[in-house]
Amino acid sequence: MKYVVKQPYHNTAGFTLIELMLAVALLGLVALGIFSGVLFGQQSITNAGTRNRTTAVANATLDIVRGLRSQIFDTNTILADGTYGLERSTGRWLLDVSNYGTGDTNDSTGLYREIAIDRSTNPDQAKIKITVWSSGDSNSSTTQPLSVSTIVSNWESFVDQQQVSQDSALSFGEGTTTGFTYGIVQSFVPTVSSISGVRLYKKADTGSFTAGVQVSIYADAGGVPDIGSLVTQQSGTSLELTDWWASLDVGVFSVDLPDAGLTPGNTYWIAVEPTAVDISGSTHPNLGVYSSGGYGDVETYNADDGWSVPTGESFYFETLY
Repeated sequence: MKYVVKQPYHNTAGFTLIELMLAVALLGLVALGIFSGVLFGQQSITNAGTRNRTTAVANATLDIVRGLRSQIFDTNTILADGTYGLERSTGRWLLDVSNYGTGDTNDSTGLYREIAIDRSTNPDQAKIKITVWSSGDSNSSTTQPLSVSTIVSNWESFVDQQQVSQDSALSFGEGTTTGFTYGIVQSFVPTVSSISGVRLYKKADTGSFTAGVQVSIYADAGGVPDIGSLVTQQSGTSLELTDWWASLDVGVFSVDLPDAGLTPGNTYWIAVEPTAVDISGSTHPNLGVYSSGGYGDVETYNADDGWSVPTGESFYFETLY
């Protein structure tokens, strides 16, 4: 007798349908992951850009406020502690006292910022806190504000070296080649082991100078500045330094410098340079000097001629600690 063994029936079409469903589901999961990754990446890029703009506004505002020491410590119009914004007045930045208690919206970015001033601990030291909201709205709950802080001192009682007469202007930022002055420097010999700033005298610009100015301190190398030995330098981007210089009135101004360690009795140099030059020399900034000299050496330089000594001038300057 023969036995016929029947093979189990396989529903091939059924397995194909299940496999297709699984494949579609797996493809959906992969697509969802890719889509989520793209969205997350785009959001991260957007957040990074916003954060960068917020940081730039905060730091630029910090540099501007550092240059407003005369307004903060003006004894004729005593500034109340509290919150301020900035306003542009006659080509320069000022704290907006007319809207005391509120901040302002930065014109170029639309970001809202507040400047808090506190002198309650020491009337000669103002604690400055600048807060910028990346949303442009201080009431937003969707973004975290960014804050930067510093202390601005009333330096009237903290002067080490000085020469405070001025009767003429010394130009710089004219060009980098023969016949033009690029940078100017003033020597000084400190009696203190560190300084935190300098005070100089701004003369009216020649023409429509539209670049910035940066102040540095260099060590000495045989009677000239050692450009390779930077001691400290005014912080700020080219744009921030341009806004800062444009905000200054003609007259005495202060420059905050990151604390610089010095060796008392050694020679150092205050260098004042432009962030850009007009090669024609027709527009440039000017610094107040005393034509009869009286302190140290002043030298000028450009890339072609190197260092040259003018006829005995001295900067109007004070080193501050």
